[in-house]
Amino acid sequence: MNGIFRSCYIVPANCLYRSGVSLLDNRYLGIVLNLEKIFIEWNNKQSFALKIQGLQSVDGDTHSAEIDRYEMNKPVIRVPNRNIVLTRIDPKDPSTSILVRVRPGWKDFRKYLVGKNSRHFHVFACMESSDDFVTKLWSDVLAPRAYLVEPHLLRYHVFGLTPGSTKSLNIIFADGQCPPGMTVILDGKNNAWRNEDKA
Repeated sequence: MNGIFRSCYIVPANCLYRSGVSLLDNRYLGIVLNLEKIFIEWNNKQSFALKIQGLQSVDGDTHSAEIDRYEMNKPVIRVPNRNIVLTRIDPKDPSTSILVRVRPGWKDFRKYLVGKNSRHFHVFACMESSDDFVTKLWSDVLAPRAYLVEPHLLRYHVFGLTPGSTKSLNIIFADGQCPPGMTVILDGKNNAWRNEDKA
């Protein structure tokens, strides 16, 4: 085919201007978020009781909590003004109860990603854990209203990674997705990614 290949787009040679304008209008930036430590900190059953004790009374005032009930009647408890969420990965298994602290700034960042510039971003999230665990954290804690990733696309955008493994954009785009021409990776561990992905 007589054309020019640029990052997943084939541009016919006789339509360069029109195709170029179209690409600019529909440009997007891939953003890969490593959730742990960057956006959240979480504790499982072992430290759960200690965290609850610390939340029960601060400066002598008992904090109220807003309780939302989601599908399968799973409790998601949000402590106002503390960026803290209590939830359970498996609604039927108390041992999967976790306490999650959402880092300050996440709400503002999320608002920016879903605002007027939302069509310019494709958001992906990963974390060293199981796919199910990461998906639950994403859906219940970080993006419960599905503004960032539609529910039917979660398995293509939210990933669990093997602990200690080298992270790669090839894993993120392993399901045949066309990777963005530019991708920004937000991760506190620079050496956790392949050198090719840091170029």
